[in-house]
Amino acid sequence: MISLRKALLNLILAQVACALLQGKGEPFRKQPFRARRALNPIASSSSSSRESLEPRKTDLRFGQIASTPFVLFDAISKGSLKREEVKTNDIIIAGNEIPQFNLYRYQSYVLTRVYYQGMDAKENKVVRLDVDELDAEVPEIAAEIGGKWQKYLALYSPNYHKASGPVVVTEEEMRIVSLKEEILSSTVLAMPGLFWLWLAYKFWLYGQ
Repeated sequence: MISLRKALLNLILAQVACALLQGKGEPFRKQPFRARRALNPIASSSSSSRESLEPRKTDLRFGQIASTPFVLFDAISKGSLKREEVKTNDIIIAGNEIPQFNLYRYQSYVLTRVYYQGMDAKENKVVRLDVDELDAEVPEIAAEIGGKWQKYLALYSPNYHKASGPVVVTEEEMRIVSLKEEILSSTVLAMPGLFWLWLAYKFWLYGQ
């Protein structure tokens, strides 16, 4: 009877381990593609700012697997979970993949810049208007310039963009997942694993 309990307990623990390993972590990319550099970087995406984002050792916030707890701890320490809006220099989760820019689903990146780009017909030049939040509207000055405006995002990860700098994508190309959304999603996915862990604990108590 005891050996049967042990076998069942080992089976449950194995299922828990498989559930954890089959999480949302992406496979490790050994040879990242060359990334497109951010256009006209401002202070938030300058080399000095990037250095502050790049730790001397491995930054667990940007790991390929199980980086969410470290991102959560970072957000709590900075107080960014207390607000609803996503601001520049916040850590976000990629909701889509663009391999040529080394952007991979479920991995974390720093939102270094958000800006609207348009064309000044009078001056015949490209104009970029920076905003501080992901959901910020087009600045009022854009109405004076006229034309159509497209929102762009600059994303950075020390794992992929240390040499090239932030990469620029449109909001449509890369669906941004806020940290709060990621926490809720991770909690729902973790429920089956927690159930098996609780059941294994009950069997362990029963065998004592």
